[in-house]
Amino acid sequence: MFVRIVRPQIKPGQAEEAAKRWETFMGPRAKGNPHLQRGYMAANADRTAIVAVTLWDQLPDEAMTSQIQGEIAEQMEGLMTGPPSTEDYEVIGQI
Repeated sequence: MFVRIVRPQIKPGQAEEAAKRWETFMGPRAKGNPHLQRGYMAANADRTAIVAVTLWDQLPDEAMTSQIQGEIAEQMEGLMTGPPSTEDYEVIGQI
């Protein structure tokens, strides 16, 4: 299993709108990807930072990742202050 963590850089006060746009955009795509197990968007207490965390059986290839990142950036237009960072991890333990 793999975990992908995406850290969008959002403008203050835009956490909930970013989450709504993420759900609207990613929801239909998630249903069409058999390797995606779950996805979450979370915010810190004061809503100044968000992360999107997805759990995968196998990570999507780089071409698909690049395409989706470009499309989601269009959906987040006006909410972000810069490009997101993305980190991938293989799960090596669980409880």
